[in-house]
Amino acid sequence: MLRHTRFFVLLVFVLSSLLASCGPASSPKPAPLRKRRLRLLKLLSPRLLRRFRGRHAGQGGAVASGQYRNLFKEMLGKSDADIQAKLDAAWKQMFYGNDDTQRVYYPVGTDMAYILDTGNSDVRSEGMSYGMMIAVQLNKKEEFDRIWKWAKTYMYQKDGSYQGYFAWHCRSSGEQIDNNRLGWRRVVRDGADVCVGAMGDGTGIFNYRAEAQAILDTMLHKQEQNSNNLGANMFDAKTKQVVFVPMIGRNSSFTDPSYHLPAYYELWARWADKDNEFWKQAAQASREFFKRLHTLRRD
Repeated sequence: MLRHTRFFVLLVFVLSSLLASCGPASSPKPAPLRKRRLRLLKLLSPRLLRRFRGRHAGQGGAVASGQYRNLFKEMLGKSDADIQAKLDAAWKQMFYGNDDTQRVYYPVGTDMAYILDTGNSDVRSEGMSYGMMIAVQLNKKEEFDRIWKWAKTYMYQKDGSYQGYFAWHCRSSGEQIDNNRLGWRRVVRDGADVCVGAMGDGTGIFNYRAEAQAILDTMLHKQEQNSNNLGANMFDAKTKQVVFVPMIGRNSSFTDPSYHLPAYYELWARWADKDNEFWKQAAQASREFFKRLHTLRRD
């Protein structure tokens, strides 16, 4: 059911928060934000400090406590009604607004839809992924099903070197422009796809748990499935890192920082039917990778 997907709210911001919290272990660094906030509260008001400590005592993060912070309410003082109205207005504009000046979601027939890249007048896998993620978070199953069916119908590779993957670039007619896979777009797509495993097990292409697992299998075992083709695994088995392009040769021999999404891997480690230990190690590898990059940036 969709109610089980609340954990995915604000996943878009996970990378920025991870980068902000990373630092080299051997070099001096400022006190963590939470410690600085506690010092400030202690100086300003002992009563506020007690309230802060009481509110956060014993919490192991939102996934453990079940209490999800709403920063619009907490930091901006907005009411629940104001926040919901803002979300509703954004949804209405982007999904059902003016065809030429507002919307990016375009229904096709009675059961499909695509997300338009308005800057290029085409359809790209990351846009489809974000549309799916928004639909999951806002409990919009009909729209999710429509986007997923369009992707499965027109972007999915049914055969050839990249069987099991999705083309990243199509025309709005469904014609594929480029069937090659860029690593970060695939990972973002797969993050959305795996999230919908919580939407329930339907039939056919709407058996989301089975579809999600099939995608994960391709990402890790592509070369075992089609050993004589150009398609490669999405993740390097040795480093546990996502590759630049899953294509046999140089493009699958290195990674790109912007492709790393450890929060997704953490969820796959918890919810996938297999390869859970690999996904757990992949999450750790990405976080260590960020720390090394942060060290280089400081140097």
